[in-house]
Amino acid sequence: MRKINRLKFVLLFVLFILSACRYEKIALLQGSGNVSYKNEVQPNFTKSCISGGCHSTGGISPVLVVDDSYLELMDNGFIDTKSPKSSILIEKLTTGGSMSSYVNKSELDLITRWVEQGALDN
Repeated sequence: MRKINRLKFVLLFVLFILSACRYEKIALLQGSGNVSYKNEVQPNFTKSCISGGCHSTGGISPVLVVDDSYLELMDNGFIDTKSPKSSILIEKLTTGGSMSSYVNKSELDLITRWVEQGALDN
């Protein structure tokens, strides 16, 4: 009987501790520091946009290969730093956009933050 009471106490204590815990989903480095085009944005383009040949040299505009992608996006009106959500790039990647199935939410959030931060070539 004493063992059962001890077990009940331990279980109640564990439940109490667990109920006090909060689990919060935290986006990886969301909002902290500048997004690097070279190290964070471009790899998404390489993986999702040019690996199948669609946005590679000679493919669909914009050409998103490593040495050309930044100027392609900036010089051809795909980026609007004054109204990031109105950027053609963001509209196409957002749910319902023609390219939305090629990025997940965290990738879209990263690219959107990059545009919001001024779309720097960094």
